[in-house]
Amino acid sequence: MASEARQSSWGRAGGEVWRNDAVNEIEPTMHAADAADASAGCGAAVQPSGKLRDFLKGLASEQRQQTLEVFAGGAELTVGSVAERLGIGQSTASQHLSILRRGGLLASRREGKQVYYRVDAASVEPLLDELRAYLRTCCPPTGC
Repeated sequence: MASEARQSSWGRAGGEVWRNDAVNEIEPTMHAADAADASAGCGAAVQPSGKLRDFLKGLASEQRQQTLEVFAGGAELTVGSVAERLGIGQSTASQHLSILRRGGLLASRREGKQVYYRVDAASVEPLLDELRAYLRTCCPPTGC
């Protein structure tokens, strides 16, 4: 159900961007995963899931994209190996790997004191599907 509002304002709190409408009708939003099944139509209001946002954050940095490239061919690497290959500090490599893992791009396993990272293909596919659904709904192709 829509509600009336008087003015719009944007803000940021706790890392989240929020919008407060105070004049226009506010339509409820849906997550991208639900958008594909909804008959909301062209350009419907849709919000990506938190997991999709983390996925996009992982890809947003050129350094993290370069970090992903070292895993080509199914490589499984430790933080130290990644840092050495990229010529960066271990703490920087660890931060990038953490963001990539949180975004569903990498998986990790612990062996003693070492943590090994690898591409998480099983997690990437559903996230790509959700991204496609989100883009089709929020930014439909012309002629919609």
